[in-house]
Amino acid sequence: MEQLWKQIGTHSVLFRVIGAETMSFMNQMFGERSDSQLRDPDTSFTITIQQGCLKNPGINTTFTRDVQGRMIFDRPDYYLAISPDYREADVRFYNYVGLRCVLMNWYSTIITHYDWGLLVHSSTLVDQGEAYVFAGKSRVGKTTVAKLSHPRTLLSDEASILKIGQDGRVIVYDSPLRSNIMNPSPIHSVPIKAIYMLEQSPIIKKRRLDKSKALLSILENIWYWPHNNEDSLKVVRLCKALVEQVPVYRLKFQKNELFWEEIS
Repeated sequence: MEQLWKQIGTHSVLFRVIGAETMSFMNQMFGERSDSQLRDPDTSFTITIQQGCLKNPGINTTFTRDVQGRMIFDRPDYYLAISPDYREADVRFYNYVGLRCVLMNWYSTIITHYDWGLLVHSSTLVDQGEAYVFAGKSRVGKTTVAKLSHPRTLLSDEASILKIGQDGRVIVYDSPLRSNIMNPSPIHSVPIKAIYMLEQSPIIKKRRLDKSKALLSILENIWYWPHNNEDSLKVVRLCKALVEQVPVYRLKFQKNELFWEEIS
């Protein structure tokens, strides 16, 4: 077993990694640098992680509690057990996709429970020191937008990390939970500028959504696995706080970089 300290958002995570291939996946996801300065046991989380699921990837996640009170999330390609105090977790996974998805499950559970923020199904690019979040259903073009936005800095191509502060400020963090573009960002965090709900179209046009439509659009794009009513209500409250502070637009776009002329 090897130990790695990594940072996700503002959270320190001690990974106890079992197996050489698991370590290779972790380095691919986070980069090879160990964030040793983050070693604060009073404010950190611990995850024991190893390959161990022998099933093909799937999409249906079940939730139960074991006799120890741990929250158990089970899917064909991953297994996640979170302690009752949320500070420790055990993870098993089938392949890289399973690893990414199980960590998304774990992190969304943590940040929701602590009223910290949201994990949004989206790509995020940085332009002139501000974050632009592009959300939408699968295959709508989030990865395409990320690729077309070079040389702008990519913070996410799959799951954007948004901290929603008590002061109303919304900060977007570099997300290791990527799908296709694996390089960690040189930028750790930036304030958000706007959120765009993507729609492929022969024209390029943006339209601001009113707050009720913006709220529904955001809720449809949150990475979250329901497990209790209290935390589910927190998701709704966090989404409401988000749309109160950040403009949300419907963006019709073509598969070229011209949409930046419309939004920036």
